[in-house]
Amino acid sequence: MTGRPQEGLAWMDGRLAYWSDQKCNNRVHIWWHKALYHIELGQFEEALALYDGEILGAMRPVGTQLCNATALLWRLETLGCEAGDRWRHQLTLWLKQLSGMSSPFNEIHAAMAALRADDRAAYESVLAGMKRSAAAGGELVPAYRDVAIPVAKAMACFVDRDYAGAVEGLLGAEAELWRMGGSIAQRDLVEWTLTEAAIRGDLRDVALSLANERMALKPGSAVNRHFLEAAEAIRI
Repeated sequence: MTGRPQEGLAWMDGRLAYWSDQKCNNRVHIWWHKALYHIELGQFEEALALYDGEILGAMRPVGTQLCNATALLWRLETLGCEAGDRWRHQLTLWLKQLSGMSSPFNEIHAAMAALRADDRAAYESVLAGMKRSAAAGGELVPAYRDVAIPVAKAMACFVDRDYAGAVEGLLGAEAELWRMGGSIAQRDLVEWTLTEAAIRGDLRDVALSLANERMALKPGSAVNRHFLEAAEAIRI
């Protein structure tokens, strides 16, 4: 989060033996963080290799781990990497978890996997579950109503190339993202997609604002430079 990916990679590699062993139940998430370092450096193939190797090799088919895989593939695809059949495999794992799920964070990722796997029936099933949870009462209602449902709908707009709709939906949920759970790094997936949607939708002012915010936080990020250059290239 401090924008020092090269130092981060060296730090992780120096402690590899402490966190990569099978006894570490959180190693999938840590591999995910390492993949993010590679992405920040513009090393997309290295990140995808970690997905195919270490992440899939260690991942159990549970929502907390599947979220890492979904978020990583989604980021890479927005940057032009081809995920291919990886989405279908991932959705197969998600479908085993959806019955009785009550996690706005996980369900957002499940909806995204369904969209990328081009399975609208699965997406609609996830969305319907979110709506039932939002109507059921309880402490999670604001998370479903104000974040999970609008974000899931906006992600569908993004996949359908309705980028203005995606921007509208994601901007509306941005102030409440903390309700979805997850870390700042994990929730950044939403703001990442918002920035890309504004660029693809030729919404220059919005795109420039978002890209400059990202650059202020991580000026050395290859991804943020890409966002800013793309935003600046939008013609008025």
